[in-house]
Amino acid sequence: MYKLDPATLLCPACQTPSLVRHGAYRRSLTWGCETFVITVYRVKCCHCGRTHAILPDFIAPYRHYALPDIEEAVSRVLDRTIPVEKASKYCDVSTVKRWVYAFKVKVNTVIGLLNSMAIRLYDRAARLIATGSSLNHWQQFLAALSLLGSSAASSEMGLANIYVTSDQTIVFL
Repeated sequence: MYKLDPATLLCPACQTPSLVRHGAYRRSLTWGCETFVITVYRVKCCHCGRTHAILPDFIAPYRHYALPDIEEAVSRVLDRTIPVEKASKYCDVSTVKRWVYAFKVKVNTVIGLLNSMAIRLYDRAARLIATGSSLNHWQQFLAALSLLGSSAASSEMGLANIYVTSDQTIVFL
C-alpha cells in the first residue's frame, strides 16, 4: 500500500509545499458491475487555507463511475467502433451520452494544455494543425498526451488529469 506524505505535495491553489492532513471522507465508486466504498483523504494548505481532496487517478471528480469505465465508453463511441447505445453495459445510455458530451466540451482545452506543457518541458508539440480535420477528438487527445510520455496511471484520462492538475489548472476530464 502506498503511503501518502502531504509534505511532498504542492498546493494546487498557491503552489507552496505546505499541505497537512485534514481528514477523510468515504465515497462510493462503481467500477464495472461492482460498487466499492473507498476512503478519500483531504489536505489543507497552511499557506492559503484551502482544502483539497487527494483523488486517485482512477476517480474523476464529481463522478461515481471509475475513470477507466468512462474512458472505455467515450473512446469506443468517438472512434465509432460501437454505437452509444452499446458503449457501456454497466450504465444507462443517457449517462454515456453525458460522458461523451463532457469530453467533447473539455478536450480542446486539455489538448491545448498538454501541448503547452510539451513545448515548455520538452520543446515539442503535436503537429495536429494540418491533420486536425482527419482526427477525431479521441485521436487528437491521445496524440497530445503521447508528447508527455507514459506514466503508471490507470487510464489515459487519468494520466491527463494528473498532468493538467499538476500545472495549476482547474480542468479535468
